Amino acid sequence: MSMQKVRLLSLLLGLLPAGIGAAPPLVSVSAPVTLGAPRGLHYSPDVVALHEGYVVVWQRGQDHAGGPGAGLELQVLDASANPRRPVTTLCDAAGSQEHPRLASNGRQGLVVWQDFRNGHDWDVYAARLDAGGEPHPGCGLVLATGSANAALPVAATAGRRGFLVVWQQTDDHGFYRLHAALVPPAGKVRFLGPVLNQAPDAADWHGYTPGWGTGRQPLRAGQQDALVLTGGRAEVIETDPEGGAWFLTWHDEANWAPGNRGGITRRVARLELRGDRLVATAVSAAPSNGLARNEGGLARNGDRVLLTGRSIINRGNSHVSGAILPADRLAFLPNPNTEPRKFGAGWDPSRVFSLFRAALGMEGPVAATAFGAGFLVAAVGDSRAGSIHARRIIGNFIDREGRRLLVDGDWPVLHQGEALPSHPVLAGRGKTALLVFEQRRGADRLIQARLIRGAVP
Repeated sequence: MSMQKVRLLSLLLGLLPAGIGAAPPLVSVSAPVTLGAPRGLHYSPDVVALHEGYVVVWQRGQDHAGGPGAGLELQVLDASANPRRPVTTLCDAAGSQEHPRLASNGRQGLVVWQDFRNGHDWDVYAARLDAGGEPHPGCGLVLATGSANAALPVAATAGRRGFLVVWQQTDDHGFYRLHAALVPPAGKVRFLGPVLNQAPDAADWHGYTPGWGTGRQPLRAGQQDALVLTGGRAEVIETDPEGGAWFLTWHDEANWAPGNRGGITRRVARLELRGDRLVATAVSAAPSNGLARNEGGLARNGDRVLLTGRSIINRGNSHVSGAILPADRLAFLPNPNTEPRKFGAGWDPSRVFSLFRAALGMEGPVAATAFGAGFLVAAVGDSRAGSIHARRIIGNFIDREGRRLLVDGDWPVLHQGEALPSHPVLAGRGKTALLVFEQRRGADRLIQARLIRGAVP
């Protein structure tokens, strides 16, 4: 019997009552649970494992640009995804609170968001979460304020230092630069300023010298500190248990001159803390245009990091892919999978692999988390009429070297919606993970969750 048939049989046996059949189910998925109100507009969920359960946060209400503004809500769940207490209003200040993101070290958490309470531009706020998921302070402490726009913060653990927060903030020319701060478990925030680029080839990068759109300029003595990472839409993850190194992926706008000349590139950097500054010691473009042109994500399991993303390649095909890096250095490992060599323009499978298969249209963003000895990934199926995966969130397992462990036909359906789901996020605990996502229902947009248990094949 082929391996594909064995896997399919194990899935079918998993649907039978206990005691019938010897093979355990490859994946079991709980019924969907609606978090928060069953009516209204809810967006941008995020989830982390904290203490013995999970914390989920989301935005209630439309963005400031499209409506009266939004607030933030928080739900604490136990390890079986049962609510421990009613939904908490995390923050509902004047203006709008949007795009919340979470980080957790298992004992303490941090939630960060962009905030319009000052009425004229975006600031960045954060709140610590204790082991029970209670926020302190309730409506956040300010990390970035002033006349510049500061937006889209992300957070990662930082060992004994607490948490690292990275956000995009406009400079004097109106372009975004990446800034950072350390939020300790208690006490004052440590501001790190703009993220410096001290990679060996930093001086060769067009646009990293002062003066936007003026072309490449040679560095003068003492100008190395003027080289900063520009752009936004960042993701960051800790790679050192001591909290001294991270991987960052972001949209680099160094070549984007006024008038939209040049281009925006998805890059990856290794970050280290040196004194009072956060610096990039190595920077690389994504190893293929087929990886993370539009969105990028990071997940770590031990000494391996999975970079995921979505691109539009091959005449409009929405494609999701990944690459594996060792946690201690910026080096993409070879792709161990068999891939089509001529899938589309910009597709280079030498170090990038499809998370499902190359010709399968999938929507972004991609959710990923550590699961067992490898990774669990999830993405929304193509919304085009006739697609077998329309209105579905499907999953796959990726091992530490980047091998896809399930093939076409074996991918578990993690969610099937009446209408299109979106924005999936994952938080793993061993061989269990919580999947959280937005689900349209008529005029409403709900936050729903499913608990996933499985045995990695």
